[in-house]
Amino acid sequence: MRLKGRYGYELRKAFGNPCFVISLGVALAISIWHAFESVSYALWADSVDHFYVSNQSCFANWIVVDCNVRVSSTIFFYVVPFLAALPFVWSFLSERMSGYASQLVTRETRSDWVKAKGAATFLTGFTVVAVPLLVNFVCVACFLPAYTPQVEESMTVGLVGNDLFSELFYRLPLMYVVAFIVLDGLLAGAWAVFVLSLSVIFKNRVSLIVIPYLALLLWQYVTKTAFTALGIVGCSLSMIDDMKGVYYSQPPDLFVIGVRLLLLLAASALLLCLQKRKEFI
Repeated sequence: MRLKGRYGYELRKAFGNPCFVISLGVALAISIWHAFESVSYALWADSVDHFYVSNQSCFANWIVVDCNVRVSSTIFFYVVPFLAALPFVWSFLSERMSGYASQLVTRETRSDWVKAKGAATFLTGFTVVAVPLLVNFVCVACFLPAYTPQVEESMTVGLVGNDLFSELFYRLPLMYVVAFIVLDGLLAGAWAVFVLSLSVIFKNRVSLIVIPYLALLLWQYVTKTAFTALGIVGCSLSMIDDMKGVYYSQPPDLFVIGVRLLLLLAASALLLCLQKRKEFI
């Protein structure tokens, strides 16, 4: 009961704070903005795309498949790593600075405290990304039919054989939607936990949230530039590109994503173990 109580408290604190509401609200606003853009184009714009059945489906106009077409979808995938980390990664620092942490560990074990923080942070990061993706699909599906995309029209849709889960898209498109919602949610949740674990390094809440995000953007730019300049043909090394359904240069690879996800969680677990040491309380 004590463990459940600690987890329940941290979850209520994570999902009930204003930062979570703001993060989820911003992500939802961008996803709905994209749905409006996408549906408007599909229904009213004069385009040769209207001759292809696949382009009129809700699956082809979902934000993940449409990620490199609309400005709103591009903004979404660049902003959500920041939004996923915003709701609760600052909680360790806040409780240490306020003195609450030193009082807490006299009543509960440090291990329970750290595990509950990690679980709550992961779930808030997952929710901030997964819910807007689901809402975007529902909004698009309210106006566009659920045609099964045709593989013969892959070039007009923009999703080809090297794209992640492309076989699902052309055979079981609804499962494609579920797969990407889960994958993007897991990536966002793991990123949020990793930023939380960096509390052992950063001593300021703003720098804790901003610096890792800027480093992620820099890594995105460097990998793209390096691959292009060196003529390297390889898979994506950026979390931002991994969250997209369609790529420009480096396709996401599920095995590589899985390895990086495990490494990220392993690094987070190692750093979180340091949080249990007396000098960090």
